[in-house]
Amino acid sequence: MMDERSRELPIWRTTTRILGLLVRNFIPFGLLSAVFQIPGVLFTQGQAPTRQPPNLSELGFVFVNMFIQSILVGTVTHSVLEQLRGRRGVIVDSFGVGLRRIFPLFGVSLCVFFLVMVGLILLIVPGFLALAMFSLAIPALVSERIGVVDALNRSRQLTRGNRLRILGVGTLFIGSIYGAMTFVFIFMAIGGKKPDLQGIQIYFMFVGALLGLVLMVGEAVVYEKLRTMHEGPGKEALGEIFE
Repeated sequence: MMDERSRELPIWRTTTRILGLLVRNFIPFGLLSAVFQIPGVLFTQGQAPTRQPPNLSELGFVFVNMFIQSILVGTVTHSVLEQLRGRRGVIVDSFGVGLRRIFPLFGVSLCVFFLVMVGLILLIVPGFLALAMFSLAIPALVSERIGVVDALNRSRQLTRGNRLRILGVGTLFIGSIYGAMTFVFIFMAIGGKKPDLQGIQIYFMFVGALLGLVLMVGEAVVYEKLRTMHEGPGKEALGEIFE
């Protein structure tokens, strides 16, 4: 029987694997992500700059955009899983998967969003635990072709015993991105440049897109690693996941 330590997610090797896949796929994933940011940019350009709380149209666009982004999430997730399994991970084929599974992908994203928000509102800490607990729901849905509820339960099962490690890997990447963002703002302040509100909104959209790509790739890598640690390669002839 596999001991507990052998079931622990290796943080360093996971981090380097995520970085390797991000570098290898930076151009195709970056271009695809840029295309999916167009609706957000157009919507932002059409809104008058304001510091008021978001109105109903803005809140509605958030969910419409989440629905559209589900295709991107499915595409990137499927492509990464294919590469982890020693296949080419052709973007066109992965895009077809994302398009066909858009409704369950959106359902999972919506469920995780509300679960995390409820946890954050209650005591903050449960929100982060919920984020780690259900972080593998989308890769499970794409890989195993299961429904929304089964994907959430599958993620809860796979992450058991590794949720703090998953949060650690996520914090490492998120902290690095926001650290770089802070450096850019400091550099602009020293240079005396003061961007307008729309410029800031587009900048944050870009940072959000980058963060989203990191999370998509990271979730797929962690899913495949934990799945094979718990169950082995299964029927598929998988390639070596961590070199």
